[in-house]
Amino acid sequence: MSDDAPRIDTRTPEEIATAQRGLLKILAIATFFPVVWVTIMAWGIVQGMDQVNPDEQSFGNVAMVWGMLSPVVWLGSYGYTLYHINRGNMDAGRYLPLLPAFWVILWFAALFAR
Repeated sequence: MSDDAPRIDTRTPEEIATAQRGLLKILAIATFFPVVWVTIMAWGIVQGMDQVNPDEQSFGNVAMVWGMLSPVVWLGSYGYTLYHINRGNMDAGRYLPLLPAFWVILWFAALFAR
């Protein structure tokens, strides 16, 4: 059998949607705790903003806003993807569940790179 042969999926659309919702729940739980952690750390930046050196204050503002928006990104990406799964169109939100993970990774990379 050739590797180029199309995969035959014998599952019903309801079974596929159920599997997609299950995978989405796993990804949502896996990214929830890092998002909460980033939000708490950003809140710490808010609380300590008066002690930040004025030269670094612009970066602190970016890190603060980026961190405080992480729950919005998390809710938006998973809500949008779940909306499309329920409508039967998973292709519209295929890569969107990865956005919160990249959001958190880039936030930490920016903090360590400065």
